Amino acid sequence: MDIEKFKKESKVTYVYVKGDLRGVAIPKPLDEYDHDSRKFETYMEVPFTFDEFMSFSKDQQIAICEAELIKLGKCVKLTICNPDRFYN
Repeated sequence: MDIEKFKKESKVTYVYVKGDLRGVAIPKPLDEYDHDSRKFETYMEVPFTFDEFMSFSKDQQIAICEAELIKLGKCVKLTICNPDRFYN
């Protein structure tokens, strides 16, 4: 399928996100974890078309992604939110 056609017809957008896990139950002292074990990186689905999602500001895009992750039980402070990466 043509990427541009997919972007226009899809009712959801796939976004690459990266950040740090926050607010999770930690069974041992924080200093016993290496820094990489607290990293979070994935592609996620947001309930907006590509054009709708791109019409939001960067701060709004991050807030939407963080809210969707919270619904899934993941508390993440995002540092990267890239809606173009999936489609490149």
